[in-house]
Amino acid sequence: MDLFSLIKVEESDVTGMGSDESSNDDRRRDGPSGDAGSSKDGEQSAAPSRSSARKKAKYEIKFSEGWLAYPLFSPWLQKRIDGAGKFVPFCGICKTAITMGKSAIMRHRASKAHQRASRMCANLAKPQPAMQAPVPPSSPSEMEMKMCSFLVENNLPMSLSENLLALLRSLFPANEALNHVTLDGQKATNTIRQMLGFLYMKEGAEQLKGHKFSLVIDEPTDMATESQMAVIGTYFDAESFKMNTVFIDLVDLPNGKADTIYTAVIQCLQEKHLPMENVIGFCANTCSVMFGVQHPVSQLLRKHHPWIVPVKCSGDLIRQCASRASLKLPKSLEDLCRNIHSHFRMCLQKRDAFREFQDLPNADDHRILGAGHTRWLAMKICVDRILEQYEALKAYFQGVAIEDPTHTNDSILTSLTNAFTVAYLEFMSYNLGRLASFNKLFQSEVPLLHVLKHEVSQLLLGLSLDFMELSHVRMCDPLDLNVNDEEHHMPLCNVYTGVKASSTIQSVGDSIGAKHPDITLFQHHCKQFLIECVTEIQHTFSNLQELDFLRCLEPAVANNLTIPSLAPLYQKLPYLEEVASVQDVDTEWRKHSTLPTLNGSLPVQEYWRGVFTLKDACGNQVHPHLSKIISVLLSFPFSNAAVERVFSQLRLIKDDRWTNIKQERLA
Repeated sequence: MDLFSLIKVEESDVTGMGSDESSNDDRRRDGPSGDAGSSKDGEQSAAPSRSSARKKAKYEIKFSEGWLAYPLFSPWLQKRIDGAGKFVPFCGICKTAITMGKSAIMRHRASKAHQRASRMCANLAKPQPAMQAPVPPSSPSEMEMKMCSFLVENNLPMSLSENLLALLRSLFPANEALNHVTLDGQKATNTIRQMLGFLYMKEGAEQLKGHKFSLVIDEPTDMATESQMAVIGTYFDAESFKMNTVFIDLVDLPNGKADTIYTAVIQCLQEKHLPMENVIGFCANTCSVMFGVQHPVSQLLRKHHPWIVPVKCSGDLIRQCASRASLKLPKSLEDLCRNIHSHFRMCLQKRDAFREFQDLPNADDHRILGAGHTRWLAMKICVDRILEQYEALKAYFQGVAIEDPTHTNDSILTSLTNAFTVAYLEFMSYNLGRLASFNKLFQSEVPLLHVLKHEVSQLLLGLSLDFMELSHVRMCDPLDLNVNDEEHHMPLCNVYTGVKASSTIQSVGDSIGAKHPDITLFQHHCKQFLIECVTEIQHTFSNLQELDFLRCLEPAVANNLTIPSLAPLYQKLPYLEEVASVQDVDTEWRKHSTLPTLNGSLPVQEYWRGVFTLKDACGNQVHPHLSKIISVLLSFPFSNAAVERVFSQLRLIKDDRWTNIKQERLA
């Protein structure tokens, strides 16, 4: 095509564009009033041409390779083919297709789902710690032992052994040894009885053979009405510097007589090949079979093995004192606590009804607790719960007494509406709290026999000061204080009953008079409780002077050489010569008092830890002989809490479903 032809084509295009514009102007000028027929015909003829022109001009976004190189997209953006055969952006993290276009990709990147998935992938991509060297595969028998141990430790039925084995095989299909394991319920039971139990008992016996230890026993009745006795050995380990408890055995008893118990203990130790020469102390509860007057177990032990030191359980002693002192208070208080608990104990409907009254005084939604029949100190938490829910209980029983006017409900309501009931309960809460704190202290797992006399004296001082003159109490030994000497008693109105009880009585006195007979009777009951409590504690702990040989454990005595030589201790406990020579011990006893790092104000544990851990330049222990003797003295028992914990575990295992469990499996 020549130049002239090109010019002609361009002119025709321009002319066409001009004619189109002029025709459009004409149509706009004509408007709706123009020639309708010609207008419609023109529109009908022009419409198809315009729509086809727009379709041809539509822009289609195509996938750009530059998106893959964009730093914000490159870690996760991928190029995929959709169902129509076109390339589309695809998120490799979210596993989803994205609308075509850079702005759509940016919106997807900013979405919460994509950011959450990105964080998860980033965490997975972090470098993991280096793997340890592969553990050599266990033998089938070792795997069976470990599976049985798992069942025992978690108190699981033996019937789960097959299911557990199937689970492990599904998790580790490549383990050849696991495929050779055969473990069913019967085999698991036999493995536990004949292997695990035997090895555990043997290990415990080996520990006791190398130490002087104390025996702690108890013999409750289990759910199957079989009389059993748990035998525990306790000793102080100088290396770990703590009391170690070793379960020796759980023995069936045909009866609960003292001769039967003594014979069972001796036979148990002989079967475990434990020499009686290693036994230095004996502790049990304070029942007549163990520490009575006529032929108890403690006397039988002392008769055949005179070096054994029998020690009554301190917690049991203080519980007995609290129980006897409570007889000086009105019996209606104990009846109130037990009747309220019995009212709610077996009826869920009553507890739900009481819950509505708890919302009125804004009381906490707590259940009413019951008091133990043999452990009177358990009354403390029962009393505290009643005081917490007192207003709610009063409102509740006002309605109950009307709907169900039984003698018990009327008695409960009468006690709750009595203004002195609150004062009595507050007095009980205060004083039982002091006795319970003493009991809690001697349930500890640290050696405390050497502080028993001091703690008893402090408890007696606190109780005596509530009703006796301070000057007289200071002059006397608390263990020998004559509390019946009324010459040194305070006036009845000055008897201290605790902050809350005193405030309640003052409020009652403002309404009925401070010298009202009921107020005098309340003060008299409180005083009698205190007198009886002090008297019982003095009588129960009357033999504390027998423990004076443990004074050498007190830091003030040891650091100041108040006891210049430990030779008298060897006369009291002749078996100490088997542990260490008296001269070697005496030399180290006198030498340790010169250490600048020790002083008499340190706690017992910290003081002797410093002696035990002190080493010379060669790394040898500076006081090896003294450490052995102190370890023996710290091994004396002071409570049967350790054996009580064994029976607590037994109650968790031997429930209604396990009443026929074999003795050897329990042990």
